[in-house]
Amino acid sequence: MKPELPATAANPVPNASDAQTVAKAEPPATSVSPTPPVSSSKTEASPTPASPAAKPESPADAAPKTTKKSARTNTAAAPKTTPKEVQPPKPPADPLAVFTGEIQRLGSRVLGPSEYPAEAKEKAWEGTSQVEVRFASGGYIRNIIVGDSTGHMLLDEKALEWARSLQYPDVPAELRERDFTVSFPVVFRLR
Repeated sequence: MKPELPATAANPVPNASDAQTVAKAEPPATSVSPTPPVSSSKTEASPTPASPAAKPESPADAAPKTTKKSARTNTAAAPKTTPKEVQPPKPPADPLAVFTGEIQRLGSRVLGPSEYPAEAKEKAWEGTSQVEVRFASGGYIRNIIVGDSTGHMLLDEKALEWARSLQYPDVPAELRERDFTVSFPVVFRLR
């Protein structure tokens, strides 16, 4: 026995005397035009035509189906989002400040007992030498001197030895047109 068609505007339910006719009625055939062959290197799935025995969709069937979970609505207010303020771009860093920072990270050092001159260790001398590296226009080092002494010539000489042994980075092009000085501490500590 064939399934009965649901009552729709296109397929109204006849009166009770025609009930047997409805049960035997065939659903309307749908015409499907053949699709032309596609000449493509990609393999694509071609749509499958609906079978002639398929039930036509009623308006009730076309409505989206919801479950109890999805039918519930969240009564809590959604958090309000405010657009973030766009920060203006940061101005380019001062080339001298950047270069000075590089030299200070490279040169600043605490020299412990293993790096002390023997006489300074015996006399327990401590202190900080402020070393100045003076750059000339053209980007080369003019000289390296002690700007602020420990008060002990032996320690100051060791600080200069340390500063002269460093591999300094190249001076940025923006700074090569002028003279400038960069300083850093060399600390002598026995403890």
